[in-house]
Amino acid sequence: MNDASDHTDEAGGADLGRALRAVRRRADLSQRQLAEKSGVPQPTLARIESGRAVDPKFRTVERLVQAAGGKLAVGVPPSISAVTEPTPVPHDDMRDEAGRRYPARLDVWPVHEPRDWPGARWAEWYRLPPERYPLPLPPAAYELNRRYRDNRRWAAEVGGRRTCVG
Repeated sequence: MNDASDHTDEAGGADLGRALRAVRRRADLSQRQLAEKSGVPQPTLARIESGRAVDPKFRTVERLVQAAGGKLAVGVPPSISAVTEPTPVPHDDMRDEAGRRYPARLDVWPVHEPRDWPGARWAEWYRLPPERYPLPLPPAAYELNRRYRDNRRWAAEVGGRRTCVG
């Protein structure tokens, strides 16, 4: 269970944009896909997720959450309702070179060396020193293949559950 502060703003209220982005990530949908499923315009969804939407309509939020396969609970503490927190977006604070957020549905990781970047297969094959890299390393990498992402998420989940015996 995540800390309640993960999805609250400075005033103690719900951080609706962050929670909605996490629900959309869990559903593995882009903003465009969620907008189409819910019937809510994509720019409206983008404004809610970025926090620029001032007081969005409850019905709009409800349609977005339901289209992403989530459930909306109001005024019920999670410990009583047994509603789990949405999965946080671990790379929410990361930005690409143009300052944009990476899509929430992707698993993004920072690139510190060539082996962190799937596009740098040349570095492993040739064991090149950094000054000989044919391409500069990007700040982050991600995988577009959904099956690969699902397997990676499953492996991380299973790996976290293992306990040492002996």
